[in-house]
Amino acid sequence: MTSYDDMISDANGIMYQGKYDHAAAKDNSALSAFKLWNFGFKAAPKAGVSIAHAYTKQQSWNGKANKMDLAEKNSTKLGMKHADVKWDVAFANDKYSVKVASPLSDADWKADGDLTWEEKPGKSRKVEANLSVESPDMSGAVAAINLGVNQSYKKSGAEWAADKPQVNFDACVNFEKDWFVGVAAEHDTEEASGLEMQAMKRDGDNKYFMGYDHSNEFAKLGCLIKYSEKNFTHAYEARYSLKSEAEKKF
Repeated sequence: MTSYDDMISDANGIMYQGKYDHAAAKDNSALSAFKLWNFGFKAAPKAGVSIAHAYTKQQSWNGKANKMDLAEKNSTKLGMKHADVKWDVAFANDKYSVKVASPLSDADWKADGDLTWEEKPGKSRKVEANLSVESPDMSGAVAAINLGVNQSYKKSGAEWAADKPQVNFDACVNFEKDWFVGVAAEHDTEEASGLEMQAMKRDGDNKYFMGYDHSNEFAKLGCLIKYSEKNFTHAYEARYSLKSEAEKKF
């Protein structure tokens, strides 16, 4: 089942080539770091166990200082699965995290859940819980729903201060086989900080989509076209910004 993020992820991958940090700015205005060196290895020493390590040296543009910032990152991940429960433990330069995930229901309404603890020692910590639900076929319509809640804490002196809880929600409904409609929203329990919606029509390997991002104030219209005989795929997107000239970033 296609989720909200999967609807046009392949089109975005072709159009933006990983050059923008979508997590930092969903209007594609924040550039991703450029990886100068990237080394890694993976191993599976036994069934249900995986180990991975990565080293990255990257540079990112610092607009305020008008220069490139260099950074080195190391991360080691250990994954373990016992029965239906999966554990993921990760250690990086400045943080560590523990994630446990498990199916919650395999009935008509299928549900999976996970819980993650992430900590930057002496600086901050974050607790996140997620629930994913897939509906049964309802007269030709199937829904994929994701709900997440996270709570962040920051250390100030000897005390820990809690930020506002963040609630994330997205849903995608697939009907008449090739039509998809989705909505995503973010809320900090006081006001909405993110709201967007989109629709997509699939025609074989081709996709045609339109959407509206209320938070970043732009509408979009685009397509992904695949030429099978030439083994060539391309994507286009047009945007119309509703912001004033003074508010536009690009």
